[in-house]
Amino acid sequence: MHAQTQGATPSIGGTFVDPAFLVGPPDLDLHAVEAALKVNHVLFDGTPLSEDEIRQGIKEYRAFLHCHKLAGMPEQFEVPSYLVDRVWHTHICETRQYASDCLAYFGRMFHHSSGMCN
Repeated sequence: MHAQTQGATPSIGGTFVDPAFLVGPPDLDLHAVEAALKVNHVLFDGTPLSEDEIRQGIKEYRAFLHCHKLAGMPEQFEVPSYLVDRVWHTHICETRQYASDCLAYFGRMFHHSSGMCN
């Protein structure tokens, strides 16, 4: 592995990589989302998630957000898993936090609509 020289363009396999994308998944404070997932949520048949499902869902949701950012925030994208979609909907229900998190991580709103997924 070669040390990167100061001022060199970051690359992976010779392909330019925007340094902003070298950062991992967003480190968002999702405690309110986690708390909401522990109770009966009427959007998802009223069944709360277990602690393990919440941990896994939050992890996968962060990866989903990161991949969407890396892809350039396309208008159309693959439907996330049921678990990721459940976390995403719950995050959206925390409207002020969701708007703030989107602005901080994406620089704009990451809108959700039923017609945007493939």
